[in-house]
Amino acid sequence: MRSVAYPNALVKNSAGRPPARPPAGAKTIPFDYVFEFGLTGTPTNKIQDVVEISMQGVFVAISIGYSFVLDERAGRRHNFGPVISPTAGTILARGRQVSSITLGEIAAGLEGIGVSFERGFRISPDFARFVTADLDLASIPAETLNAAFEPGCGPEDASFLYTIDVTSTGRELQNKPIHNVAGLGIANGERPFRPLARPIAFEPRTSIRIQVEEVSTLPGTLYIVLQGYKILGTGRIPG
Repeated sequence: MRSVAYPNALVKNSAGRPPARPPAGAKTIPFDYVFEFGLTGTPTNKIQDVVEISMQGVFVAISIGYSFVLDERAGRRHNFGPVISPTAGTILARGRQVSSITLGEIAAGLEGIGVSFERGFRISPDFARFVTADLDLASIPAETLNAAFEPGCGPEDASFLYTIDVTSTGRELQNKPIHNVAGLGIANGERPFRPLARPIAFEPRTSIRIQVEEVSTLPGTLYIVLQGYKILGTGRIPG
């Protein structure tokens, strides 16, 4: 992530007002600024991205939205295995089969990685063939059994806190971090973007920083987008 402030960035106009109207002859184009974050699935982990408004002209933000792409790669999904009783060695030696794994043992495995059983689970691809064959647990490699399942969480379960500020002045656009559900909705398409209470205009070379603190245990890529338009050829915000 880019985390460096730009020393010569200009702040938006002191009143925070959008331009009353583009100057005569000025051309406006739709434009979005995208912030990207690689979430690790580690609660309390903090990351940030900084975007500098280009020299093309004033940018007016009218709404904010986000999306989350879940990382489906093995090893990044917090795979877990069933938590079997202390006498597991004896049980396995007597030929306990995959089909004998209980929901309680799976729930204990989910709890071990900090995920509620209510979120559900699914069988990992590497373990699926053992389920189909219903083999003895004793015949399954320990590393495979310990990664037999994956949390059933989807992109809509992504949970994070975010703040937005102008790095050149330290001016913040909220009094404390906002939870994504409160500010932006959830990533299943419900309330996919939030209109700003008033459009905000940023002059060229203004640096905008968004900081994110992870809450959920889902790894993946988070995109936050400031949606709006540019007024081309303007170096200052017209009154």
